[in-house]
Amino acid sequence: MDESDKKIRLTIDLELYGDYGAFSEDDEEKDWFYNHLLGDDLILHSSLVGDEIGKVHVVRVHNVSHGGRSEDKTNYQGHIDS
Repeated sequence: MDESDKKIRLTIDLELYGDYGAFSEDDEEKDWFYNHLLGDDLILHSSLVGDEIGKVHVVRVHNVSHGGRSEDKTNYQGHIDS
């Protein structure tokens, strides 16, 4: 089996540690966060296994909730590097 064929589609809720990134008031920090989240260098790591499990490609960011509000970031318009 080719490495490109070894994929699993996941639906996850990401619990963030701290008030940075998606919830930052600083646009540059928010851009940095989404740049990494939506970029091609996100790695899934397991503390139980103690190693990387695989590369993650985020397909959609939605239902970003904070302070009782929910936002859809599917079409985030910040700076995203290719």
